[in-house]
Amino acid sequence: MDKAGYKAYLQSLGNQQHYIGGIQELLELEQELNIDLDDYIPYDDDYSKVSALNSILPMEMRYDERWNCLINSYLCYRLSGFDKNEEAQTKISSGSICNEYFTFCGTESELIAKLSTFMSEKDSQSFVNGLEDYLQYLGEDEFVEKTISSTKTDGDRDTETISLLIQSFNYNINIKALTLTAIALLLDINLTFGLASATLSILGFNNQAIVQVGVSEGEKCLILEAMQSKNRVINENVFSIYNFECVHNDWDCKYQDGDKCIIRKENIKTVLDGLCEKNIFKKIGSFYKYNF
Repeated sequence: MDKAGYKAYLQSLGNQQHYIGGIQELLELEQELNIDLDDYIPYDDDYSKVSALNSILPMEMRYDERWNCLINSYLCYRLSGFDKNEEAQTKISSGSICNEYFTFCGTESELIAKLSTFMSEKDSQSFVNGLEDYLQYLGEDEFVEKTISSTKTDGDRDTETISLLIQSFNYNINIKALTLTAIALLLDINLTFGLASATLSILGFNNQAIVQVGVSEGEKCLILEAMQSKNRVINENVFSIYNFECVHNDWDCKYQDGDKCIIRKENIKTVLDGLCEKNIFKKIGSFYKYNF
């Protein structure tokens, strides 16, 4: 473990004392398990290493939020290249942290398997099913391509060979790990381990914060509006351009009255302040900047 480099990395991010205090614990974990955490860095998207690390952790640590944060934070540091070049250090110190990308090209079943390295298999399927609903929020350098893949299989019936056409899908994906975590947050998916969870750990998130983002209070609606706004910054006037017409009338929100949104500006401010407490937004003066 690169103790000195990791400490410098955390200090460059600002208020990360809770991680700095855990460095000694990580060193003791390495000694106890007779391992080097550097052997489990998922370079080149080799998340089998992360799974291998998870498998040797004591059971009580695997599901312990604090330990997941400590380990993921260190993995993120090693993936960042902070210790290798000045350019990476500049990106981190300027606030552009967690710039890793989730890339994939293959079948749907292979995609679900890869996603399962940092969420449950059930949540992986939910992520794939819900991904298309959020494609309009991708950045210019991000893409998700879905194509039909048809495979012929032969089966015998009444001594005759019948060709059956089975439809499946292939995916070509290039999205930021932060985008992946944002979509997971909106889909109520609990990230557990790996690159995406590490991005949340570094930003100060925890899994509890993810599952608390709701529809009925208008939280998800405000998040989506921020994702579409310039520089992802909004304030309590965010819905004025719609003349308070409901833009997500298929959601069960307490501020919905037919096709109208009846939320007041003071309610919007209260909701945004609550999202700041969850580290989903950061307040800058009278404005709120979406952390993703």
